[in-house]
Amino acid sequence: AAAAIALREMLDSRLARLPEGARRLLEVLAVARHPVDAATACRAADVGDKGRSLVSVLRSAHMLRSAAGEFTIDVYHDRIRQALASGLDDEVIRSIHLRLATALSERPDSDPATLFEHYLGAGAHDLARIQALAAAERAVASLAFDRAARFYRHALALPSIGPSDAGALRAKLGDALANAGRPADAAQAYLEACEDADHALALELRRRAAEQLLFGGHNDRGLQAMRELLKAVDLRIPSSQRQTIAAVL
Repeated sequence: AAAAIALREMLDSRLARLPEGARRLLEVLAVARHPVDAATACRAADVGDKGRSLVSVLRSAHMLRSAAGEFTIDVYHDRIRQALASGLDDEVIRSIHLRLATALSERPDSDPATLFEHYLGAGAHDLARIQALAAAERAVASLAFDRAARFYRHALALPSIGPSDAGALRAKLGDALANAGRPADAAQAYLEACEDADHALALELRRRAAEQLLFGGHNDRGLQAMRELLKAVDLRIPSSQRQTIAAVL
């Protein structure tokens, strides 16, 4: 009968009449932002043995729905998700992300990309980097090189990474970009990886960069990179036919 009642107020009123733990379960699903296995969601919400009954009650109340399978659940509507998430402070959100990551990591079929998102949301950067690398390697194995490059970039963007680790990751990023058919981006990644590599590896990375630039049709940049590479090993590209013959002799 009120003139204008906010969705958040309506949700609070309805959730107050539901069993204990219903709000926690919905908050977990709201923070997850995607369908979650029901058992995993209940474990992250710490509802104990009441999980199955809570799912049934919330489904009957049109607060959650089954998604992508009988045992996968999600918030009933995005407006409900937004209303619930807006009432959570940052510390609570980080805690939920961590509990979701912990629950998911206990599953043998856990997806490293999903674990990366939750560890990142929890602020656990070292664990997030491990999962980003696992997701990248899985993408490489399935020939999804653009996806692999995206996760290598995620891993590089996280703080507290050492120079040598960063260099190795940039080299892998270059390989993924090269395999994805993006030679200019691959060359840039290789050149950035040179900064943290030893002399021998730096030469190899510069060779790959020059190769990718030439493959991609960036002839001027590729030849310049090749000249610099050859100069580093006391060689040079002959600039005339006479110099070429002399070099052969």
